[in-house]
Amino acid sequence: YGTKYYWRVRAVQESTNDTSDYSAVRNFTTCSAPTLSSPNDGIVYTSIVRPTVSWNTITGVGSYILEWDTVPSFSSTMFRTFTTTSTSVNITELLYGTKYYWRVKATNSNDSDTSSYSEVRNFTTCSAPILSSPSNGMVYTSMVRPSVSWNSITGAGSYILEWDTVPSFSSTMFRTYTTSSTSIYINGLLYSTKYYWRVKATNTNDSDTSSYSEVWNFTTAGTVTLSSPTNNPSPTGRFYSRQYLKWNTLPGSSEYLIQLDTTSDFSSSVLRNISVSTSSTNTDSYYEKCVYDLYYGTMYYWRVCAISSVDTTDWSETWQFHTMDDVQLFFPSDTSVNGTYYTRQEFEWKNSIGSSKYFIELDTTPSFNSGLLQTYTATNSNSNTDTYIGKYIYDMRYGTTYYWRVCSANAVDTSGWSETWRFHTTDWVALYYLPNDTSSTVGYYTRQELEWRNSIGSKSYILQLDTVPSFDSDLLRSINVSSSSTNTDTYIYKYVYDMRYGAMYYWRVCAVNNADTSGWSSTWQFHTVDWVVLNYPSNNTTGVSVTSRSLEWKNSIGSSAYIVQVDTSRNFNSELLRNVNVSSYETNTDTYKSTSISNLLYGTTYYWRVCAINEAVDTSGWSSVWRFTTAYQLTSGPVLVSPENNSTEIQPSGVDLVWNPLDNVTGYRYQVSTDNTFATIYRSGTTVNTTATCNLNYGTTYYWRVQGYNAAGNSVWSQVWNFDTQSCELTGETAVEACGSYVWRGTTYTESGDYDFTKHLSNGCDSIITLHLTINQSSEREFSYSACESYIWNGVTYDESGDYVQNITASNGCDSIVTLHLTINQPVAELVEVESCNSYQWNNQTYTESGDYQQTFTAANGCDSVVTLRLTINESPTREFAATSCVSYTWNGQTYTTSGTYTQNIASNNGCDSIVTLHLTINQPLAHQFEATACEYYNWNGEIYTASGNYQQTFTATNGCDSVVTLHLTINHPTTAEFAVSACDSYVWNGETYTESGNYTQTFIIANGCDSVVTLHLTINHPQAQQFEAEACNFYVWNGVSYNESGDYVQTLSAATGCDSVVTLHLVINEPVTYEFDTSVNEAFVWNGETFTETGDYTQAFTAANGCDSIVTLHLNVVTGISESEMHINIFPNPANDILNITSSEQISEIEIVNALGQVVKRMEVNADNAVCDVEDLTSGVYVVRIRALRQAQGAVVTQQKFVKE
Repeated sequence: YGTKYYWRVRAVQESTNDTSDYSAVRNFTTCSAPTLSSPNDGIVYTSIVRPTVSWNTITGVGSYILEWDTVPSFSSTMFRTFTTTSTSVNITELLYGTKYYWRVKATNSNDSDTSSYSEVRNFTTCSAPILSSPSNGMVYTSMVRPSVSWNSITGAGSYILEWDTVPSFSSTMFRTYTTSSTSIYINGLLYSTKYYWRVKATNTNDSDTSSYSEVWNFTTAGTVTLSSPTNNPSPTGRFYSRQYLKWNTLPGSSEYLIQLDTTSDFSSSVLRNISVSTSSTNTDSYYEKCVYDLYYGTMYYWRVCAISSVDTTDWSETWQFHTMDDVQLFFPSDTSVNGTYYTRQEFEWKNSIGSSKYFIELDTTPSFNSGLLQTYTATNSNSNTDTYIGKYIYDMRYGTTYYWRVCSANAVDTSGWSETWRFHTTDWVALYYLPNDTSSTVGYYTRQELEWRNSIGSKSYILQLDTVPSFDSDLLRSINVSSSSTNTDTYIYKYVYDMRYGAMYYWRVCAVNNADTSGWSSTWQFHTVDWVVLNYPSNNTTGVSVTSRSLEWKNSIGSSAYIVQVDTSRNFNSELLRNVNVSSYETNTDTYKSTSISNLLYGTTYYWRVCAINEAVDTSGWSSVWRFTTAYQLTSGPVLVSPENNSTEIQPSGVDLVWNPLDNVTGYRYQVSTDNTFATIYRSGTTVNTTATCNLNYGTTYYWRVQGYNAAGNSVWSQVWNFDTQSCELTGETAVEACGSYVWRGTTYTESGDYDFTKHLSNGCDSIITLHLTINQSSEREFSYSACESYIWNGVTYDESGDYVQNITASNGCDSIVTLHLTINQPVAELVEVESCNSYQWNNQTYTESGDYQQTFTAANGCDSVVTLRLTINESPTREFAATSCVSYTWNGQTYTTSGTYTQNIASNNGCDSIVTLHLTINQPLAHQFEATACEYYNWNGEIYTASGNYQQTFTATNGCDSVVTLHLTINHPTTAEFAVSACDSYVWNGETYTESGNYTQTFIIANGCDSVVTLHLTINHPQAQQFEAEACNFYVWNGVSYNESGDYVQTLSAATGCDSVVTLHLVINEPVTYEFDTSVNEAFVWNGETFTETGDYTQAFTAANGCDSIVTLHLNVVTGISESEMHINIFPNPANDILNITSSEQISEIEIVNALGQVVKRMEVNADNAVCDVEDLTSGVYVVRIRALRQAQGAVVTQQKFVKE
């Protein structure tokens, strides 16, 4: 170490042993000593008594020698040395608060040399712990078991915590506790007491102890603070008869005592003393206790004190609350008699929490004493916190005003009645569909669904349907429609069939329950359709095939048949008329019906129409007449020649119609019309090749066309041409306005209107003159008027009351007679004298001085009313003073016992009150008590007590009254205790480890200041193994882990003995089961309480035997055929045990037995009208026997009956 070395190099050739020259010479110097790294020289530790020292690494070193001592010469008895190959060492077993010096030297790998020492550094170990929390001087408001903590000292073996009620740590309350932790909860403290505490540390082998830390203090909490229910002295408070009493906790307390009473001094016979146990380690901010069965309408007072193992607090403040004495109603609302409530109603009211039942009274009188009074009870749970409570009531009368009220009850009391509310039940049914339709032009089918709003609570309805609004014709139908009083459907409906076509029907409904029948609904009406609407082929279709043609029309629902007429004549009276009957059925809801016709003629126009028939033996009117034209065999029509198309001024006397001839025709058919659709024919006929038309009208446009024909049919029509005849018509008009009547050309007219006069001229034309006539009428009118002093009417002044008449010419030229009923009023004057104190208000104006004041008003007769106020204002004197007294204070003969502001009015000589205000403070004597527990003796205000008991001292309070303080003293003595513990493998008790079962003893100082000898009965347990089986559907959750496959799974848990428990799960995962079956019925099918009326697929879910869902699908076929009542089935015996006999009026093809899940459990083919089924192997329960028969006309016929297997 620390030596300079020189070095050089030369090369040697192995084959020749030739050697090169030496290289240049270089030198280096080895290190002389290690270099120290940390800690810094002179460091003073605040939390370390076992520091780590380190230095730099030296390459080639064998080991390092660390030396430390309390003197820099390293010569004291505290000198220590340590050899290591590491470059850092944690130095142990140092003294607290001591300066240490240290240095390091190194040896080489063969210990042939040792380096020089490094520099000498020093450090000082920490002297004492540093306190952390609670902060010094902390005053707790809600803590009597505080947690104290301090900084951690590296290298400390343990800490010694000391606390006492005096800073010298010399009283009988002095306690100490040794721990390896840096924080601890202190138990067993007194309430409202200041404690001093400090900590010191020892090293790991207890060879040294640090100095004490600073002394800090804290003060424990002394009283309980109430939280809820809020303090409410009002007697109108609305608190429930079940209440949670809530207060802030004092952690460290083991018990709370609640006093609840109906008197503020807690001295009544119903006083409740309620103990609430807790744990002294409970750190919740609040604690609460639920109290039940309080009296209704009662003021309650309550207070709380806390109790620990050594002390009891004073009582908290006394708070109060008032329980409610009624129930708040909610529904049905309090309404007038115009309300519309159903005869089944849910009555609801606000839950009076804590009540176990409610009584409801319902009557038709507000005094609840009629013969219809009904009383109901609604049970409840006193822990139910629902906002509302409800009760359904049925079978109320229709159109009746009901009164209702509710009271509540618990185990000890019954509340007063709620307010009385009323409501009115509906006395009618509201119709919904068909709409009320008075038109006779709108047609509804003869099968209709009539629908009305459900009057909830009704068990049935009566539907009346008639063709007269008085419902007394021979066609009246009264139909009972069943329902249920619990049915809440919005609407009820009924299908009615076989109504007459083209008839106006009237209908109404009333409701029925077990107690009453409602009035009739309003009467609605509708008009049934009296025609059929054609659909296809469209009217005027051409080119129709002669071989076959489908005719289609809208289905008139409710009809059972149709008659179709087809003819070449619009009047349906030719030899070619066809009548076709088309069958249907009343429930057929197809949109269209149709039939086909064939063997038609070429080029022929056919007309067709349809009427409907139903089972009421009624037939509708004919539909509109439509037409179609078949295809032409002769595909070209004649070519028109004259008169030319669009010719004008044709003579009305006549004109020749000329066209070019066609080949292969035997004649021609022509048509002349005044419209281009030829809907109305003016002239028509047949001819060879030309024709004349005469006697035409003046000023008219005529259209004409021609077609050829032969034995096979017609050609297409020619083009349509037109011509106009000469015009000669003359017209004129005049307007006249007259009063009452007017004579024109010998005729008297009394009504306004347009009137024509036609004059025939010599040239054969007509001259038409139109009179536009307005007839006005005379009128009479009267009115009343009130005026003040006089009234001017149409320039005439009237100053007396009376009736006056004037004739006035109206704007229409007729006289108007007007009568005036006139009332003339006179002005009013009035004087009012008033004397008032301080001020006087008159008509929203305030007067503060005496004097005469006037105001003008409008009197009831419409004239001015002048009022004079003669006012005298007097003044009121005021005075106030303050007083303080103990217990009571008497003022002017009246004694006051509570603080407050009081006012007395003293009459003064001016008639005004003199108001004197007293600000009074009443102080009360103070009574205070507390409990104390001590070991062997207790010092209170300089007096020593050695025996348990109650002791009193009297002081003068700051308010001037006596303060009497009572001490409840408990003197304790040394105690013994024992406890049992079970642990796994080993158990540590106060730093000592035990690995075998046995009895062990230790001595402590307990919270009461006395010695406590504690014996531990110890049981040492060992780990165990366990396994179980489980079966689940789809997945299985075990301790938060989900498994979806079968298998073996292992988890390690903590057993009840405290040791590990290795648990193996043998798991089986099952899958859901699916099943489906087919059935055919000819009526509604009931499956598990649900009714199905239409063909379809339906699914229900059940629980299978393996615990999984069983999904069952029903493929249902509803067959229209013979009804069940027509197929007579007998099943016996029922219930059955082993044999079930079945007989039928029909040939049975198949029998199925279905269980409650819809599964077919037995099926057999029969082909006979009777059968014997073996049911011995079926489990007990209800089954359905499904019997299927075959008929040629209806196909499959199915019926079913239930039987019970014993």
